[in-house]
Amino acid sequence: MSAPSAGTARRIAFLKVGTIPLASEFVLAQLQQRFPEYEVDVLDLSTLVRSRPDLLAVNAGATLGAYGWDILRGRRKVRQSFLRTRYLYGRVKRLARDWIRPGEHAFSFQMQSLFDTSVPGVPHLIYTDHTNRSNLEYASGLERSLYPPRWQALEAAIYHNASRVFVRSHNVLQTLVTHYGLEPERVHCVYAGSNAKVALRPRSGERYDGKRILFVGLDWERKGGPTLLEAFRRIRPRHPDATLTLVGASPALDEPNVDRVGPVSLDRVNEYYEQASVFCMPTWQEPFGIVFVEAMSHGLPILSTRVGALPDMVEDGHNGYLIEPGDADSLAAHLDALLSDPERRRRLGENGRALARDRYNWDRVGQRMEHHIRQVLAGTPSDPGRDPFAQR
Repeated sequence: MSAPSAGTARRIAFLKVGTIPLASEFVLAQLQQRFPEYEVDVLDLSTLVRSRPDLLAVNAGATLGAYGWDILRGRRKVRQSFLRTRYLYGRVKRLARDWIRPGEHAFSFQMQSLFDTSVPGVPHLIYTDHTNRSNLEYASGLERSLYPPRWQALEAAIYHNASRVFVRSHNVLQTLVTHYGLEPERVHCVYAGSNAKVALRPRSGERYDGKRILFVGLDWERKGGPTLLEAFRRIRPRHPDATLTLVGASPALDEPNVDRVGPVSLDRVNEYYEQASVFCMPTWQEPFGIVFVEAMSHGLPILSTRVGALPDMVEDGHNGYLIEPGDADSLAAHLDALLSDPERRRRLGENGRALARDRYNWDRVGQRMEHHIRQVLAGTPSDPGRDPFAQR
């Protein structure tokens, strides 16, 4: 691809929200690598908001006015509510229009879908892992109060004002088309990569000989920890040598063969993946679930639930198994089968590792994004539903 001709826009406007810094850094690196003909300007919307005391003060009042009663009742968190007011939405949109310059920026790229930072005359791309509607589809209802109905019209405008919307999973893609009325050719599933640095290399067969189950997640309840613990108790008589390691969460419990590690650094998480032979997190809700990508990258068979993006990641009998949330009986049966068969653990784990290599890594994500962004810049129509980099 040739560089832009003289007089054309030579910059990219990259807008991120500080709540997801790791994914932002990976995507930013891909844009810099794949569009070397452009300079990239970076704006952290969280930093921008915090730098404006007047804005913070007014929005604090707007937050209390919109959500104060729900906050007091514990139904909403202050931080999430603060980012979802009509006032802040409008102010961020105006600030973005002051920062993004038509004629200078070839396109703008926005991480997540909290705000509408589109500017007329500048192609605008969004990369998100959720929508309000997809959050409402969880059986647990744990996030039902996060997005009030009055937010939905603002959220819909975010997507409709974008040239293309990139998503991490097909359930979000389908929601945007079915419930938000977005044209299929404007939505593309590009997946996501691992936050942890992982060498996509085969595991030695000996690593599957152990019966080491790994759980990685901070929210014990929402991530299905109690269901896992109940299933582990049921299979322990048949597998007295099985162990369960909990990384991130540290619930108050004292169980045989259960190791509560608690929070660890991202670098140290790799050590626990390398030691494990099965990854299990029977989550109730998961917009995407980077830990599953990390587990696949380490060649671990996956046991989880049929929610969110997980049906994209796990095919029953191929690289793991999916159950319904809260189904401890089914989870115990699958754990028993896996712990009884090291060859099955190896086969499913290697299939998952191949999927991570071919789909769930940031280089592949960058390839897909570049393909569609180049089409936008060239004015070329997209082919809806087709993944140009799918393995055949």
